[in-house]
Amino acid sequence: MDERIVHASRVVQAPAATIFELIADPARQPEWDGNDNLAIAAPGQRVHAVGDVFVMTISNGADRENHVVAFEEGRAIAWRPSEPGAAQPGHEWRWDVEDLGDGTTRVTHTYDWTDLHDEQRIPRAQATTSERLLASVERLAALAEAIGDADASAWTEGTSTGPTTLARIVVLVPADDADVVDVLVPELLGTAEGAELDLEVVVVPSSTVVADAANAHAADDERVDVAPVPVASIAATTLARALREAAPRADVVVTVGAHGRNDPAELPALLVRLDEGDVDVVVGRGLAQAAAPGYVAMRAPAAAAIASRVSGGVGRIPVVAASLGLAVAGVDVEDRDAGALDDVVDGWHEWHDRVVLGLLDRRVLRIVAAVGVVLLVAGVLLGLALIVPAILGLGVLHGAIAAAALVVVGVVVTATGLGLDAVRVAGRMRSRDS
Repeated sequence: MDERIVHASRVVQAPAATIFELIADPARQPEWDGNDNLAIAAPGQRVHAVGDVFVMTISNGADRENHVVAFEEGRAIAWRPSEPGAAQPGHEWRWDVEDLGDGTTRVTHTYDWTDLHDEQRIPRAQATTSERLLASVERLAALAEAIGDADASAWTEGTSTGPTTLARIVVLVPADDADVVDVLVPELLGTAEGAELDLEVVVVPSSTVVADAANAHAADDERVDVAPVPVASIAATTLARALREAAPRADVVVTVGAHGRNDPAELPALLVRLDEGDVDVVVGRGLAQAAAPGYVAMRAPAAAAIASRVSGGVGRIPVVAASLGLAVAGVDVEDRDAGALDDVVDGWHEWHDRVVLGLLDRRVLRIVAAVGVVLLVAGVLLGLALIVPAILGLGVLHGAIAAAALVVVGVVVTATGLGLDAVRVAGRMRSRDS
Protein backbone atom coordinates (compact mmCIF):
# COMPACT_ATOMS: atom_id res chain seq x y z
CA MET A 1 0.00 0.00 0.00
CA ASP A 2 1.27 3.48 -0.85
CA GLU A 3 2.39 5.73 1.97
CA ARG A 4 0.17 8.75 1.33
CA ILE A 5 1.55 11.01 4.07
CA VAL A 6 5.27 11.68 3.73
CA HIS A 7 7.43 13.68 6.17
CA ALA A 8 10.92 15.16 6.37
CA SER A 9 12.31 16.96 9.41
CA ARG A 10 15.49 18.44 10.83
CA VAL A 11 16.71 20.97 13.38
CA VAL A 12 17.82 24.28 11.87
CA GLN A 13 20.30 26.68 13.49
CA ALA A 14 18.13 29.74 12.93
CA PRO A 15 15.21 31.51 14.65
CA ALA A 16 11.70 30.25 13.97
CA ALA A 17 10.56 33.71 12.83
CA THR A 18 13.22 33.83 10.11
CA ILE A 19 12.33 30.37 8.84
CA PHE A 20 8.58 30.96 8.87
CA GLU A 21 8.94 34.21 6.94
CA LEU A 22 10.78 32.38 4.17
CA ILE A 23 7.91 29.88 3.92
CA ALA A 24 4.94 32.25 4.32
CA ASP A 25 6.16 34.65 1.64
CA PRO A 26 5.59 32.92 -1.73
CA ALA A 27 8.08 35.25 -3.42
CA ARG A 28 10.85 33.55 -1.45
CA GLN A 29 9.76 29.95 -1.91
CA PRO A 30 11.69 29.37 -5.19
CA GLU A 31 14.89 30.14 -3.27
CA TRP A 32 14.59 27.02 -1.11
CA ASP A 33 12.66 24.69 -3.44
CA GLY A 34 14.85 21.59 -3.44
CA ASN A 35 13.33 20.03 -6.54
CA ASP A 36 13.52 23.00 -8.95
CA ASN A 37 9.77 22.95 -9.44
CA LEU A 38 8.98 26.55 -8.43
CA ALA A 39 9.94 29.43 -10.72
CA ILE A 40 8.51 32.75 -9.49
CA ALA A 41 5.74 34.27 -7.41
CA ALA A 42 4.69 37.90 -7.53
CA PRO A 43 5.59 39.97 -4.46
CA GLY A 44 2.92 41.07 -2.00
CA GLN A 45 1.30 37.65 -1.50
CA ARG A 46 2.51 36.98 2.04
CA VAL A 47 0.10 34.55 3.72
CA HIS A 48 -1.74 35.74 6.84
CA ALA A 49 -4.76 33.48 7.29
CA VAL A 50 -6.66 30.39 6.24
CA GLY A 51 -8.51 31.14 3.01
CA ASP A 52 -5.68 33.18 1.46
CA VAL A 53 -4.76 32.20 -2.08
CA PHE A 54 -1.35 32.82 -3.64
CA VAL A 55 -0.28 32.21 -7.23
CA MET A 56 2.99 30.47 -8.06
CA THR A 57 4.48 30.00 -11.52
CA ILE A 58 6.12 26.60 -11.75
CA SER A 59 9.18 25.68 -13.79
CA ASN A 60 7.22 24.68 -16.91
CA GLY A 61 5.67 28.16 -17.06
CA ALA A 62 2.20 27.19 -15.80
CA ASP A 63 0.51 29.00 -12.90
CA ARG A 64 -0.87 27.30 -9.80
CA GLU A 65 -3.34 28.75 -7.31
CA ASN A 66 -2.44 27.66 -3.78
CA HIS A 67 -5.34 27.67 -1.31
CA VAL A 68 -4.26 28.05 2.31
CA VAL A 69 -6.05 25.45 4.47
CA ALA A 70 -4.10 25.78 7.72
CA PHE A 71 -2.28 28.74 9.23
CA GLU A 72 -0.82 29.67 12.60
CA GLU A 73 1.54 32.62 12.52
CA GLY A 74 5.11 31.53 13.17
CA ARG A 75 4.18 27.87 13.64
CA ALA A 76 2.27 26.19 10.80
CA ILE A 77 1.11 26.70 7.24
CA ALA A 78 -0.48 24.36 4.67
CA TRP A 79 -1.93 24.81 1.21
CA ARG A 80 -3.60 22.83 -1.55
CA PRO A 81 -2.63 23.70 -5.14
CA SER A 82 -4.91 23.75 -8.18
CA GLU A 83 -4.88 25.02 -11.72
CA PRO A 84 -6.35 28.56 -11.98
CA GLY A 85 -10.12 28.41 -11.60
CA ALA A 86 -10.17 24.61 -11.38
CA ALA A 87 -11.13 22.28 -8.54
CA GLN A 88 -8.40 21.25 -6.11
CA PRO A 89 -7.03 17.75 -6.90
CA GLY A 90 -6.73 17.08 -3.16
CA HIS A 91 -3.02 16.95 -2.34
CA GLU A 92 -1.58 19.16 0.39
CA TRP A 93 1.78 20.69 1.30
CA ARG A 94 2.41 21.55 4.93
CA TRP A 95 5.19 23.12 6.99
CA ASP A 96 5.46 23.02 10.79
CA VAL A 97 7.95 25.25 12.58
CA GLU A 98 8.73 24.51 16.24
CA ASP A 99 10.82 26.97 18.25
CA LEU A 100 13.10 24.90 20.48
CA GLY A 101 13.90 27.87 22.72
CA ASP A 102 17.67 27.93 22.24
CA GLY A 103 17.86 29.80 18.95
CA THR A 104 17.24 26.62 16.97
CA THR A 105 14.09 25.40 15.27
CA ARG A 106 12.66 22.03 14.30
CA VAL A 107 11.24 22.19 10.77
CA THR A 108 8.92 19.50 9.46
CA HIS A 109 7.77 19.32 5.85
CA THR A 110 4.76 17.13 5.01
CA TYR A 111 3.19 16.02 1.74
CA ASP A 112 -0.28 14.52 2.16
CA TRP A 113 -2.03 13.01 -0.86
CA THR A 114 -4.66 11.03 1.04
CA ASP A 115 -7.46 12.94 -0.71
CA LEU A 116 -5.85 13.03 -4.16
CA HIS A 117 -8.47 11.96 -6.68
CA ASP A 118 -6.75 12.85 -9.96
CA GLU A 119 -5.40 9.55 -11.32
CA GLN A 120 -2.94 11.33 -13.63
CA ARG A 121 -1.21 12.93 -10.66
CA ILE A 122 -0.79 9.76 -8.62
CA PRO A 123 2.53 8.65 -10.22
CA ARG A 124 4.07 12.02 -9.39
CA ALA A 125 2.64 11.82 -5.87
CA GLN A 126 4.15 8.38 -5.43
CA ALA A 127 7.52 9.77 -6.53
CA THR A 128 7.40 12.50 -3.86
CA THR A 129 9.45 10.71 -1.22
CA SER A 130 10.81 11.90 2.11
CA GLU A 131 14.19 12.35 0.38
CA ARG A 132 12.67 14.85 -2.05
CA LEU A 133 11.00 16.72 0.80
CA LEU A 134 14.28 16.75 2.70
CA ALA A 135 15.99 18.45 -0.25
CA SER A 136 13.72 21.47 0.28
CA VAL A 137 14.20 21.35 4.04
CA GLU A 138 17.98 21.32 3.62
CA ARG A 139 17.95 24.24 1.22
CA LEU A 140 15.59 26.18 3.48
CA ALA A 141 17.93 25.49 6.40
CA ALA A 142 20.94 26.75 4.47
CA LEU A 143 19.13 29.94 3.50
CA ALA A 144 17.79 30.59 7.00
CA GLU A 145 21.12 29.91 8.65
CA ALA A 146 22.81 32.31 6.21
CA ILE A 147 20.36 35.00 7.17
CA GLY A 148 20.91 34.26 10.85
CA ASP A 149 19.33 36.78 13.15
CA ALA A 150 18.63 39.27 10.36
CA ASP A 151 15.17 40.74 10.09
CA ALA A 152 13.49 38.46 7.55
CA SER A 153 10.73 40.99 6.96
CA ALA A 154 13.19 43.15 5.03
CA TRP A 155 12.34 41.01 2.01
CA THR A 156 8.63 40.55 2.77
CA GLU A 157 7.53 42.35 -0.38
CA GLY A 158 10.02 40.54 -2.58
CA THR A 159 11.84 43.73 -3.61
CA SER A 160 13.93 46.18 -1.64
CA THR A 161 12.24 49.19 -0.10
CA GLY A 162 15.36 51.04 0.95
CA PRO A 163 19.16 51.04 1.13
CA THR A 164 20.89 48.00 2.58
CA THR A 165 24.42 47.22 3.62
CA LEU A 166 26.05 45.05 0.99
CA ALA A 167 27.86 42.79 3.43
CA ARG A 168 28.69 39.69 1.41
CA ILE A 169 29.33 39.61 -2.35
CA VAL A 170 29.83 36.56 -4.56
CA VAL A 171 31.18 37.20 -8.07
CA LEU A 172 30.59 34.47 -10.66
CA VAL A 173 33.12 34.36 -13.49
CA PRO A 174 31.95 32.15 -16.39
CA ALA A 175 35.11 31.46 -18.37
CA ASP A 176 36.12 29.51 -21.45
CA ASP A 177 39.65 30.91 -21.59
CA ALA A 178 42.36 30.37 -18.98
CA ASP A 179 43.88 33.76 -19.87
CA VAL A 180 40.62 35.47 -18.90
CA VAL A 181 40.77 33.74 -15.51
CA ASP A 182 44.39 34.77 -14.97
CA VAL A 183 43.50 38.42 -15.62
CA LEU A 184 40.06 38.79 -14.03
CA VAL A 185 40.51 36.88 -10.76
CA PRO A 186 43.48 38.90 -9.42
CA GLU A 187 41.86 42.15 -10.53
CA LEU A 188 38.57 41.29 -8.80
CA LEU A 189 40.44 40.48 -5.60
CA GLY A 190 42.39 43.73 -5.92
CA THR A 191 39.17 45.70 -6.37
CA ALA A 192 37.75 44.02 -3.27
CA GLU A 193 40.76 45.03 -1.20
CA GLY A 194 40.78 48.58 -2.51
CA ALA A 195 37.05 49.09 -1.89
CA GLU A 196 37.07 47.04 1.36
CA LEU A 197 34.51 44.55 0.05
CA ASP A 198 33.76 41.16 1.58
CA LEU A 199 34.02 39.35 -1.73
CA GLU A 200 34.25 35.77 -2.96
CA VAL A 201 35.11 34.85 -6.55
CA VAL A 202 33.61 31.69 -8.05
CA VAL A 203 34.99 30.67 -11.44
CA VAL A 204 32.51 28.73 -13.60
CA PRO A 205 34.81 26.93 -16.06
CA SER A 206 33.82 25.50 -19.43
CA SER A 207 36.68 22.97 -19.54
CA THR A 208 39.25 21.21 -17.40
CA VAL A 209 41.96 23.52 -18.77
CA VAL A 210 40.12 26.58 -17.46
CA ALA A 211 39.35 24.76 -14.21
CA ASP A 212 43.06 24.01 -13.70
CA ALA A 213 43.89 27.71 -14.12
CA ALA A 214 41.16 28.65 -11.64
CA ASN A 215 42.27 26.00 -9.13
CA ALA A 216 45.75 27.52 -9.16
CA HIS A 217 44.25 30.82 -7.97
CA ALA A 218 42.05 29.00 -5.44
CA ALA A 219 45.14 27.35 -3.97
CA ASP A 220 46.69 30.77 -3.40
CA ASP A 221 43.63 32.58 -2.03
CA GLU A 222 40.76 31.18 0.03
CA ARG A 223 38.42 33.79 -1.45
CA VAL A 224 38.49 31.93 -4.78
CA ASP A 225 36.35 28.88 -5.48
CA VAL A 226 35.81 26.80 -8.62
CA ALA A 227 32.52 25.35 -9.82
CA PRO A 228 32.48 21.82 -11.29
CA VAL A 229 33.29 21.49 -14.98
CA PRO A 230 29.99 21.09 -16.88
CA VAL A 231 29.14 17.80 -18.51
CA ALA A 232 29.09 18.01 -22.32
CA SER A 233 29.83 21.75 -22.07
CA ILE A 234 26.38 22.60 -20.73
CA ALA A 235 27.66 25.90 -19.34
CA ALA A 236 24.23 27.41 -18.74
CA THR A 237 23.29 24.55 -16.41
CA THR A 238 26.48 25.06 -14.43
CA LEU A 239 25.82 28.80 -14.22
CA ALA A 240 22.27 28.19 -12.97
CA ARG A 241 23.61 25.92 -10.25
CA ALA A 242 26.30 28.44 -9.32
CA LEU A 243 23.64 31.16 -8.99
CA ARG A 244 21.46 28.89 -6.88
CA GLU A 245 24.32 27.96 -4.57
CA ALA A 246 25.63 31.52 -4.24
CA ALA A 247 22.30 33.09 -3.25
CA PRO A 248 21.99 31.59 0.27
CA ARG A 249 25.48 32.71 1.32
CA ALA A 250 25.49 36.18 -0.25
CA ASP A 251 23.73 39.51 0.01
CA VAL A 252 24.63 40.31 -3.59
CA VAL A 253 25.57 38.07 -6.51
CA VAL A 254 27.54 39.53 -9.45
CA THR A 255 28.23 37.99 -12.86
CA VAL A 256 30.77 39.05 -15.46
CA GLY A 257 30.89 38.13 -19.14
CA ALA A 258 33.08 35.27 -20.32
CA HIS A 259 34.49 37.57 -23.02
CA GLY A 260 36.75 39.21 -20.44
CA ARG A 261 35.80 42.78 -21.34
CA ASN A 262 34.14 43.74 -18.05
CA ASP A 263 36.48 45.82 -15.92
CA PRO A 264 36.59 44.81 -12.22
CA ALA A 265 37.36 48.43 -11.34
CA GLU A 266 33.77 49.29 -12.36
CA LEU A 267 32.24 46.85 -9.84
CA PRO A 268 31.75 49.49 -7.09
CA ALA A 269 29.61 51.54 -9.52
CA LEU A 270 27.17 48.65 -9.87
CA LEU A 271 27.10 48.07 -6.11
CA VAL A 272 26.49 51.73 -5.31
CA ARG A 273 23.47 51.77 -7.64
CA LEU A 274 22.12 48.54 -6.17
CA ASP A 275 22.57 49.88 -2.64
CA GLU A 276 20.27 52.82 -3.40
CA GLY A 277 17.54 50.33 -2.58
CA ASP A 278 14.97 50.79 -5.36
CA VAL A 279 16.06 48.00 -7.73
CA ASP A 280 16.77 44.26 -7.62
CA VAL A 281 19.17 44.02 -10.56
CA VAL A 282 21.77 46.42 -11.98
CA VAL A 283 23.26 45.91 -15.46
CA GLY A 284 26.55 47.47 -16.49
CA ARG A 285 26.10 49.28 -19.80
CA GLY A 286 29.25 49.41 -21.88
CA LEU A 287 30.61 48.52 -25.31
CA ALA A 288 30.70 44.80 -24.51
CA GLN A 289 27.13 44.81 -23.17
CA ALA A 290 25.63 45.09 -26.64
CA ALA A 291 26.96 41.84 -28.08
CA ALA A 292 27.66 39.89 -24.91
CA PRO A 293 25.93 41.32 -21.84
CA GLY A 294 26.92 39.85 -18.54
CA TYR A 295 28.12 42.50 -16.06
CA VAL A 296 25.22 42.23 -13.64
CA ALA A 297 24.79 42.79 -9.88
CA MET A 298 21.68 41.37 -8.26
CA ARG A 299 20.29 40.93 -4.78
CA ALA A 300 20.44 37.36 -3.50
CA PRO A 301 16.66 36.70 -3.73
CA ALA A 302 16.69 37.95 -7.32
CA ALA A 303 19.64 35.68 -8.12
CA ALA A 304 17.78 32.68 -6.70
CA ALA A 305 14.70 33.46 -8.79
CA ILE A 306 16.74 34.03 -11.96
CA ALA A 307 18.68 30.79 -11.46
CA SER A 308 15.61 28.67 -12.18
CA ARG A 309 15.21 30.22 -15.65
CA VAL A 310 18.72 30.91 -16.91
CA SER A 311 19.24 28.70 -19.95
CA GLY A 312 21.41 30.81 -22.21
CA GLY A 313 24.37 31.98 -20.12
CA VAL A 314 24.94 35.32 -18.44
CA GLY A 315 23.75 37.18 -21.51
CA ARG A 316 20.21 36.06 -20.72
CA ILE A 317 20.17 37.35 -17.12
CA PRO A 318 18.81 40.88 -17.89
CA VAL A 319 16.08 39.39 -20.09
CA VAL A 320 15.11 36.81 -17.48
CA ALA A 321 15.08 39.45 -14.73
CA ALA A 322 12.73 41.64 -16.73
CA SER A 323 10.44 38.70 -17.53
CA LEU A 324 10.17 37.93 -13.82
CA GLY A 325 9.02 41.46 -13.06
CA LEU A 326 12.16 42.37 -11.12
CA ALA A 327 13.21 46.02 -10.92
CA VAL A 328 16.16 46.45 -13.29
CA ALA A 329 18.40 49.50 -13.70
CA GLY A 330 21.44 50.23 -15.86
CA VAL A 331 24.73 51.92 -15.02
CA ASP A 332 27.21 53.24 -17.59
CA VAL A 333 30.59 51.56 -17.16
CA GLU A 334 33.92 51.65 -18.93
CA ASP A 335 35.00 48.38 -20.55
CA ARG A 336 38.45 46.91 -20.58
CA ASP A 337 40.44 47.76 -23.71
CA ALA A 338 40.00 44.88 -26.16
CA GLY A 339 43.76 44.83 -26.65
CA ALA A 340 44.32 44.01 -23.00
CA LEU A 341 43.43 40.38 -23.66
CA ASP A 342 44.61 38.44 -26.71
CA ASP A 343 41.94 37.18 -29.12
CA VAL A 344 38.97 38.23 -27.02
CA VAL A 345 36.90 37.75 -30.15
CA ASP A 346 38.60 35.12 -32.32
CA GLY A 347 39.11 36.04 -35.96
CA TRP A 348 38.05 39.70 -35.68
CA HIS A 349 40.30 42.72 -35.62
CA GLU A 350 39.83 45.09 -32.72
CA TRP A 351 38.81 48.05 -34.89
CA HIS A 352 36.18 46.04 -36.73
CA ASP A 353 34.80 44.60 -33.50
CA ARG A 354 34.53 48.03 -31.90
CA VAL A 355 32.79 49.58 -34.91
CA VAL A 356 30.19 46.82 -35.11
CA LEU A 357 29.59 46.74 -31.35
CA GLY A 358 29.35 50.51 -31.32
CA LEU A 359 26.62 50.36 -33.95
CA LEU A 360 24.73 47.75 -31.97
CA ASP A 361 25.12 49.61 -28.71
CA ARG A 362 23.66 52.79 -30.17
CA ARG A 363 20.79 51.01 -31.90
CA VAL A 364 22.06 52.31 -35.22
CA LEU A 365 21.32 48.95 -36.78
CA ARG A 366 17.59 49.67 -36.66
CA ILE A 367 18.13 52.96 -38.45
CA VAL A 368 20.34 51.27 -41.05
CA ALA A 369 17.68 48.64 -41.69
CA ALA A 370 14.97 51.29 -42.04
CA VAL A 371 17.10 53.35 -44.44
CA GLY A 372 17.87 50.21 -46.41
CA VAL A 373 14.18 49.45 -46.85
CA VAL A 374 13.45 53.00 -47.99
CA LEU A 375 16.33 52.92 -50.47
CA LEU A 376 15.28 49.52 -51.74
CA VAL A 377 11.77 50.79 -52.46
CA ALA A 378 13.24 53.86 -54.12
CA GLY A 379 15.48 51.65 -56.25
CA VAL A 380 12.53 49.58 -57.41
CA LEU A 381 10.58 52.70 -58.36
CA LEU A 382 13.54 54.14 -60.24
CA GLY A 383 14.03 50.82 -61.98
CA LEU A 384 10.42 50.89 -63.15
CA ALA A 385 10.90 54.50 -64.27
CA LEU A 386 13.84 53.33 -66.38
CA ILE A 387 12.37 50.14 -67.85
CA VAL A 388 9.00 51.49 -68.94
CA PRO A 389 10.38 54.44 -71.01
CA ALA A 390 13.06 52.14 -72.51
CA ILE A 391 10.32 49.85 -73.78
CA LEU A 392 8.68 52.87 -75.34
CA GLY A 393 11.96 53.74 -77.09
CA LEU A 394 13.03 56.71 -74.98
CA GLY A 395 16.71 56.92 -73.97
CA VAL A 396 19.10 59.76 -72.99
CA LEU A 397 17.49 61.13 -69.89
CA HIS A 398 17.01 57.69 -68.59
CA GLY A 399 20.72 56.92 -68.64
CA ALA A 400 21.02 59.32 -65.73
CA ILE A 401 18.17 57.56 -64.04
CA ALA A 402 19.94 54.24 -64.56
CA ALA A 403 23.06 55.62 -62.92
CA ALA A 404 21.04 56.90 -60.00
CA ALA A 405 19.38 53.52 -59.66
CA LEU A 406 22.77 51.82 -59.55
CA VAL A 407 23.92 54.19 -56.82
CA VAL A 408 20.80 53.47 -54.82
CA VAL A 409 21.24 49.73 -55.23
CA GLY A 410 24.86 50.06 -54.13
CA VAL A 411 23.86 51.92 -51.01
CA VAL A 412 21.17 49.36 -50.23
CA VAL A 413 23.59 46.48 -50.66
CA THR A 414 26.15 48.21 -48.44
CA ALA A 415 23.59 48.92 -45.73
CA THR A 416 22.26 45.36 -45.89
CA GLY A 417 25.77 43.93 -45.70
CA LEU A 418 26.62 46.08 -42.70
CA GLY A 419 23.43 45.04 -40.93
CA LEU A 420 23.92 41.34 -41.60
CA ASP A 421 27.56 41.60 -40.53
CA ALA A 422 26.59 43.21 -37.24
CA VAL A 423 23.94 40.59 -36.55
CA ARG A 424 26.41 37.81 -37.34
CA VAL A 425 29.08 39.20 -35.01
CA ALA A 426 26.51 39.67 -32.27
CA GLY A 427 25.23 36.12 -32.64
CA ARG A 428 28.74 34.73 -32.62
CA MET A 429 29.67 36.58 -29.45
CA ARG A 430 26.42 35.62 -27.73
CA SER A 431 27.09 31.96 -28.50
CA ARG A 432 30.61 32.29 -27.09
CA ASP A 433 29.28 33.89 -23.91
CA SER A 434 26.63 31.20 -23.35
